[in-house]
Amino acid sequence: MKRAAALFLILAVLMAGGGVVAEEKPTIAYSTLGVDSDYWYIMERGVAQACEDLGYNYLMQSHNNDETLMVSTCQNFIQQNVAGLIVSPSKPEALGPVVAAAHASGIPVVVGDMGDGGTDDDGLVLSDNYGGGVLSANYILGLFEEEAPASNKIAVIRLNPEAEISQLRCDSAIDVMTAAGYECVADIFASTGTTEEGYKCMQDILAAHPDIAAVFCGNDREAVGAAQAIADAGLTNVKVAGFDADESGIEAVRIGHLACTVQQFSYDIGYQCVVLMDKLLRGEAVEYSGTDNKEILVPCALVTKEDIPENSDDQVISSTGLTRGEMN
Repeated sequence: MKRAAALFLILAVLMAGGGVVAEEKPTIAYSTLGVDSDYWYIMERGVAQACEDLGYNYLMQSHNNDETLMVSTCQNFIQQNVAGLIVSPSKPEALGPVVAAAHASGIPVVVGDMGDGGTDDDGLVLSDNYGGGVLSANYILGLFEEEAPASNKIAVIRLNPEAEISQLRCDSAIDVMTAAGYECVADIFASTGTTEEGYKCMQDILAAHPDIAAVFCGNDREAVGAAQAIADAGLTNVKVAGFDADESGIEAVRIGHLACTVQQFSYDIGYQCVVLMDKLLRGEAVEYSGTDNKEILVPCALVTKEDIPENSDDQVISSTGLTRGEMN
């Protein structure tokens, strides 16, 4: 009788506990650069949704663009023995100790954007920056077919040299434009990538080349500053291309200050980080975009005035057609 009562008690406890007898779901942790900007917030939502869809527990902590905090945050996740670690690094070169410590504990590391700093990570998921530059350059060439440019001169305003991956945006624009017979007469860095610096850089370019036909910028903030400098100089036929499709860029395209911008689908980057991690954890084969690296490239999209919806909730944030309003 006592034995039957004891068995009944054990069964009752197990039934009440529900998940006590179920196998614990593995956990994927994400150390994000920050969630205070639209780009990184949307990427974090992509990571979170993919973890839910693929059946993983999810942990997230922002290191607020601080490399020291990034390392300590990742070390904390490693000590918690997570199944997989995703990092969007504030400084890719600081990833070395993180990757080494994770691998020593048998934890794969996937890098979400920014670059891997040459570390032995298990995969880098990022936008096709080169392809994005090709999109904007071809669009500008199309505009020049409709309206003859002031000259065959173009310029680029890059992000700081440490942002290695972003340089491909300007590299491809130069490649496309020079192949079409244009000359890049100014190729300069704006170290902080701000609107103010974009303005100053454009002033310097115009002082030397007042007949510039187009300028390609490393991000939308630089592009907005460049467009303002062009307007203040009284010029109306210079085409300015941005990159990122952030709020400032979208608005500048809407009112005609920018000819176009390029949208990176950070939601897709975050989602694909988890898809890659899932394959790694399951031991499945992974197809990378390049044969000599572990990159997975997520396509970009051109954004012109015709592509911008009246309601911001209707803005597409994923190549699947997911809109901002539909995002969890």
